[in-house]
Amino acid sequence: MLKVDIQNPLVSVIIPSYNYSRYIAEALESIIAQTYSNWECIVIDDGSTDNTKEVVSEYIKRDARINYVHQENRGLSAARNTGITYVTGKYIQLLDADDLIENKKLERQTEYLEEHPEVDILYGDVFFFTAINNNRPEIIKEVVGAQSGHISGKGKHVLHALLQTNIMVCNSPLFRQSVLKDVTPFDENLKSKEDLDFWMRCAAANKHFQFMPISGTLAFVRSHRDSMHRSNYLVTLGAIETVYNKAMNLIPEMNHRNFLITEMAIYEGLQGLACLHEKNIIIGWSFILRSSLKRLNFKLLVLAVFAPFISMQQRTYISTKLGNSIIVRFFKKSLA
Repeated sequence: MLKVDIQNPLVSVIIPSYNYSRYIAEALESIIAQTYSNWECIVIDDGSTDNTKEVVSEYIKRDARINYVHQENRGLSAARNTGITYVTGKYIQLLDADDLIENKKLERQTEYLEEHPEVDILYGDVFFFTAINNNRPEIIKEVVGAQSGHISGKGKHVLHALLQTNIMVCNSPLFRQSVLKDVTPFDENLKSKEDLDFWMRCAAANKHFQFMPISGTLAFVRSHRDSMHRSNYLVTLGAIETVYNKAMNLIPEMNHRNFLITEMAIYEGLQGLACLHEKNIIIGWSFILRSSLKRLNFKLLVLAVFAPFISMQQRTYISTKLGNSIIVRFFKKSLA
């Protein structure tokens, strides 16, 4: 591991990977290309059965700042937690093996945190991309949901915002290692939404979040069918329910039951519409019915009937005619 430079503090980059050898080279290239040189990169191979080890080994030969750790398959949260046990840096950058960060991110976000000791977690803008062309990601669109409102602050203000939407994806922030003195790492019982749970607990611990769209600090999230966050509707649904239940214990004065029921109805409706759009009729309608049993929404039912058969333009038109209920807004954003 590298020594900490007082003038240029060490940044620890954690990259968990499970069978992502086809992507991890590009993730590593985005770290090597950083204008900030005082970093260490810890790749946690979570029991991959592909050639992840061989790919990473070639990069280790090129750059001694890259480290490789293998473990039995235990899931994304456990892989990140293993990485955390190896970090020696003052700041931590999370990066999934299929994603990227812009080349000035470590330099400029480290500089900002050094100049603003009151800030614990610094994040910026995020974009979806599909592939790299001429050394630049082919951007699809800004991530919907993440960065909603560009929230800054701490405590209940941030926690309430996180209950509405995950304000940032995992590779967007750079945060102080000292945060982990007061907040336990990722919940290994969660198979999805573990980052949302972690940020909620950071907010509950009164950690200061700061949104700052500094040039050169973009985070890029790859859009592809086998990405971690799209793997299983039912797993995601269960994880969201668990995360919301945990969050309610952090702010007990909120109306736990009504809030949870409303949010779960919204999420089940959203997932049902997404499934129907993909022609997954049985699972789609099971979500729609579960949502309707919690909170009957006739607009949702109308959208569900038409979802498998209409284009994006037609869906947008119908959504506009139906009004601006929260479920319709979520539907328009998620499937646009």
